[in-house]
Amino acid sequence: MHADGGPNHTVNGSGLITVNNVLNGTTITVGDINVLTDNQLEEIEIALANISDNAVNQNVTLQLLKLEGTVVNAYLQKFDILVKASQVNTCAVSICV
Repeated sequence: MHADGGPNHTVNGSGLITVNNVLNGTTITVGDINVLTDNQLEEIEIALANISDNAVNQNVTLQLLKLEGTVVNAYLQKFDILVKASQVNTCAVSICV
């Protein structure tokens, strides 16, 4: 995973994210006005990698929803920033949640 900071942060998934590689090339865009630090972006990357490993054999849509939920939770629990699920756009191939 690679993350870019600034408003409308983007986290791009690359490499082998799941065993079946369905989520390779996943893009998560967070529409919020905060600029995240490198450490915060790294925390999001770690959280996303952990949830990806745990959702390996699930339906693609469910995997994407779990990634979205992980971003929302990381913002709230780690950064004390409230981000709604509607502000997070998660896409892989042609599937978006």
